[in-house]
Amino acid sequence: MMNMYTLPAWRGRGIATALLRHLIQLARQTNCSRVSLHATPKAVPVYARLDFKSADAEMRLALQ
Repeated sequence: MMNMYTLPAWRGRGIATALLRHLIQLARQTNCSRVSLHATPKAVPVYARLDFKSADAEMRLALQ
């Protein structure tokens, strides 16, 4: 995934979270062992709610 963005008028409605959950599900189905991303400070809470952990300059979610 590269560059996820939600227009300000649509923020807070769970759109980014729903898309991210779907992408995580696809990653699991294809046996990916990890999802890594770079998050802006404002986006960190979105990823943290889905159990991504900070790791250096990126956030990671272990799938296995």
